Parts: sequence; structure tokens; C-alpha cells
Amino acid sequence: VFAFTGVDPAPEGGRPAPGGQINDAASVLAEADGVLGGLILASSMVGVIALALCALSVARDFELGTIRVLLVIQPDRIRFLAGKLAALAVVIVAAVTAAAVVAGVIGLALSGGADIDTSAWSASATLSTYASLTIGALIWGLFGAAIAVVARSASTAITAGVAYFLVGENLLRLVWENAGDWLPAGLLDTFTSGGSADVTYLAAAALLAIYVVAATTTLTVVFARRDITD
Repeated sequence: VFAFTGVDPAPEGGRPAPGGQINDAASVLAEADGVLGGLILASSMVGVIALALCALSVARDFELGTIRVLLVIQPDRIRFLAGKLAALAVVIVAAVTAAAVVAGVIGLALSGGADIDTSAWSASATLSTYASLTIGALIWGLFGAAIAVVARSASTAITAGVAYFLVGENLLRLVWENAGDWLPAGLLDTFTSGGSADVTYLAAAALLAIYVVAATTTLTVVFARRDITD
């Protein structure tokens, strides 16, 4: 709602670069996927929620000791982990889908009264952005699960994840200007925004794939080999 009613129309120009200050929401709303503009502008917050959800779900099993009972029922740790991650993925996809539907309905309802050019809006671009937002949220969730398996504390995992992804990388940009082009939080912003002037969509996807492999490997190895009672 704020995206459509709280900004002034912007001059011609593309979507602001990920990691930069968004002072030009009108340009985002005028893109082909602008009907989801509100959700695009809130993509980092959606990601943090996914990270917190997965970190909480995974870490609480260790904190409450229920992991011992669960692994008695299903002693194959890899199968158990795969099932838990699959269940969390279903929840994340359902949540992002619901958010996209709400954002789309609100966008369509408010577009008529907002001073925004909607001539470029298209269903294909909207679906593509929805897919990118969903994949991005799943990656955020995977990072949260990986941190939780290492920390085994919900509060520590959530604090560490939020501190790094929302604060840490922004601080790094003060000394490393191109940090957002190489580090996961910046790449997630670029990926969900469809690319930027410095990093293309495919390049962001390829770099994120490396981080996904690293997170998955860490998550699997630590969960499979570390003593549950440790």
C-alpha cells in the first residue's frame, strides 16, 4: 500500500541498483513486474522471515532435545534432514505465494489512483519475478537452517543471520564498494530484482549457486557427523 500511495512519481529511469538506497519506488512500480512492486521492495524482509523460520524450526529441535526422539523414529539423518527441509520449503513457498497474491491484488486495486505508468506491466514478467522471489526466500531459509545446525540455538542463529545479512554486508560496503556484487545478501537482492547494471541475473544466479552448495554441504556434513548430544 505504501509503495503505491506514499511515493512521488519519478522521472524516467530503471530500477535502482540492489544495495543502493531506494528513493525511487515509482520506477520500480513502472517496470513490467510493477504489480508486485510492494513485494519487491520488501524482498529482504521476506527473506529475513524465511531465515528466522528455518533457523527457529531447526534449532529448537536441539534446544528442546526432541531431535533425539525424532532420530530414533527415523535414524537415517540425511533422510530426516531432507524431509524437514522439504516441509519448511513448502511453508515458505506457500507464504511467498500468499504474499504475492495479496501484493498483486493490492497493486491492481491501487494502480488506477496512483500516478504510475502501468503500460509495461505483463503477466510473464510478473510470474518470472514471483519465481525469483520464491527461490530467493528458499535460499534465505537454507542459510538460516545451516546457521542453526552449527549454532544449535535459535536466538544465536537468528541474531547471527540478521546481523550479517542486514548489517554486516552494509558495513563491508563502507570499505569494499563492490561487496554487494560478490556476497550473498547483495546477490540475493540482485537476483530478486532481475539483475543490475553491474551484475546480470544469470551471473547472480551462478554466484548464489556456489553459496547454496557451500551452505548445503555445511548443513549436511555437520548434521550427519556431529554428535547429537554435543
